[in-house]
Amino acid sequence: MKRFLSLSIFVVALAGLFSATAPTQTQRSPRPDKKSEGYPFLLFEGIKKEELSRWVDAQMKSMSVEQKVGQLIMPIVYPSTQADKMRQAEQLVRNCHIGGILFQKGSLSDQYTMTRRLQSAAPTPLLIALDGEWGLYMRLKDAPRFPRNMGLGQQKDNQLLYDYGREVARECRLMGIHINFAPVLDINNNSKNPVIGTRSFGDNPHQVAEKGIAYAQGLEDGGVMAVAKHFPGHGNTTEDSHKTLPTVFASRQELDKTELYPFREFFRARLSGVMTAHLNVPALESRQNTPSSLSYAICTDLLQKGMGFGGLIFTDGLAMEGAKVAGSQPISVRAILAGNDILLGPVDPNKAFTEVLGAVRSGTISSELLDSKCRKILSFKYALIIRPGLPQEESATRVVNQVNNREAKQMASKLWDASIYIQKNKKQLLPLRQESRVACVNLEAAATNTFTQAAGFSTKDCYAYVKGNSTARMRELLASLKRYDAVVVTVRQSQPDWAGEFLRQLTEQNATAIVFFSTPYAENRIRTAADKAQAIVMAYENTSEAALAAAGRIRGTTNNTVTPTQGSSAVEEGEADPTAYMMASPIAPPSVSSFEEGPQPPPLSIMAMPKVDRIAQEALSRGAFPGCRVLAIHCNKIVYNKSFGTLDGSVRGEKVSSSTIYDLASVTKVLATTPAVMLLIQEGKLKLTDQLGFLLPRFAHTDLSNITVQQLLLHEAGLRPSVSFYDALIDQSSLNGRLTGARQNPGWVQLDTNSWGNPF
Repeated sequence: MKRFLSLSIFVVALAGLFSATAPTQTQRSPRPDKKSEGYPFLLFEGIKKEELSRWVDAQMKSMSVEQKVGQLIMPIVYPSTQADKMRQAEQLVRNCHIGGILFQKGSLSDQYTMTRRLQSAAPTPLLIALDGEWGLYMRLKDAPRFPRNMGLGQQKDNQLLYDYGREVARECRLMGIHINFAPVLDINNNSKNPVIGTRSFGDNPHQVAEKGIAYAQGLEDGGVMAVAKHFPGHGNTTEDSHKTLPTVFASRQELDKTELYPFREFFRARLSGVMTAHLNVPALESRQNTPSSLSYAICTDLLQKGMGFGGLIFTDGLAMEGAKVAGSQPISVRAILAGNDILLGPVDPNKAFTEVLGAVRSGTISSELLDSKCRKILSFKYALIIRPGLPQEESATRVVNQVNNREAKQMASKLWDASIYIQKNKKQLLPLRQESRVACVNLEAAATNTFTQAAGFSTKDCYAYVKGNSTARMRELLASLKRYDAVVVTVRQSQPDWAGEFLRQLTEQNATAIVFFSTPYAENRIRTAADKAQAIVMAYENTSEAALAAAGRIRGTTNNTVTPTQGSSAVEEGEADPTAYMMASPIAPPSVSSFEEGPQPPPLSIMAMPKVDRIAQEALSRGAFPGCRVLAIHCNKIVYNKSFGTLDGSVRGEKVSSSTIYDLASVTKVLATTPAVMLLIQEGKLKLTDQLGFLLPRFAHTDLSNITVQQLLLHEAGLRPSVSFYDALIDQSSLNGRLTGARQNPGWVQLDTNSWGNPF
């Protein structure tokens, strides 16, 4: 019953907030219903169909066939302010009429400068893309550095993932970037995968979908297109599509339950972009060795017709070896005919342009197909560029400083703290006790480093153990470590099995915590020692940021309280309450088999969360309120926390956030009245159908008698919205008119926004 009560509080409180904040017709007119406008994507919220159509029609009428073909091509450009590099890029804009650019490695300043220059050279604004799975730093090394996805997949706070997406979007908009090729929705269900690994949110379909969608919603709410990749799923392979054409050996049934699941949920969440992978998937494409990116069966029959996706479809980089499969037609033409909209990173953009243009002129690519793809691309350009407008030009130095501002640093700190995952902690070894004597042994690293310094280890308590050390050195080190209460071992390589015997003896001799600054699959290379160790900490990356965050976790100096979503050992010694875990982290266990056969996720699962979002978005579209915040708490844990809309209802208005302040009247019913009524109903003392005349006998013979509790809660009782008690204290004969009003009258004094006082 308690569980029912808490979940019900969330539902009724949401309804109460909707009705309590609903504006009257005199305040503002309702916004048009997005669904009736025919836009299935979040990015088109608030756009008027006639304005978009007018702009797209004008562009289409002014474009030549060559310019339309160019919209389908997005070459890779390395940012540079060198004259020859700038000239080459401008030639692509002018000669190939390219529709967009994917910038690769460089600096913030060079890319910003080059973007402004190329935008000024383009007759139609360019879509600027980022391949930034962990933010701008992935390509631009002077940008804020955020952790890779796998660590973030282990924590339960989806609001953090959403805020992460919003921060990346903020940085992108400053840089003039409109598209981010993220999130990675591949299920990392093959430990031998050489290319996905820590880029994935994990090995559980629910987990990957939940985290990826939260991040993507943050991106798109921030005005940047999210592009899910790599469709139909690159996780269960043992080869790298950059180097060859990998094969996914899974049945259609297995693909539906695992690889395709996150993409299906991504599309249901009304997100905008997808990238097709270069994969051989026999269960989906009968033609042998046909890359999924060039397959009509996959890109059109499955993705568009079967799964109903109508957003922008990008190929993966066409310079990758996985795409270079011989055929009767050029790769660029095959990719368009398969169903892709944008050719990403062709080896020779000029050649690709010539090939597609030739196919159009020969009728291989029909003019109708070309126009439909061009219209789709232009529609997204309107949503991403034209409606919000190009950002005001700033100096490159100022933009770099704004990208690296305090907000970005705070977000980085939160994310790195959240990325550290304590997989096992027997007998509460962590955090390390101040009074304990603790040593640190670094495998294949210096005795002292960023981690040991941040964790407060004395130099005399730090040791190095490297490959090639003699047996005598191993015995000497083990003897030295006997005097310590505990030992922390750091692993920075993916194959630490050379140290297996040393670690086996150490874990038998000392209470040991092993910290992995590497792929988590390194644990399998030292299985015996890992099983004997009292604590296992996954930091995933060998970076200074991960070192600082891990040091804080083992010493207990961070505020991060991540609840594990994988591994059973943490619960074994009472580290986490399994009941709270199930409610707070509504995803299935990690393995595919347990996901298929295990218990269903609790009510607030990935299936329910988009529904909550849809309710809020629909209310916004109908003008029920300008913005709101939805917060759900169960067992003292936040299980849902998200803000929607703006303070004034306009597209460019100040967005509602977790720091938005509401007046007391707006939240009293949600936080006080509704829970009190629910408690009375739970105790059998009240019903929603009870009438006011029954509950309060003095109203029994009035016109208020038949009003129900439910009508009162939902603001459907027809009562006056407010009573100005102070009016009874005013001597009306001494006043010319009303004391206050919402509009200005001649001679009146403004008291506040929309509030005026009568001095006469």
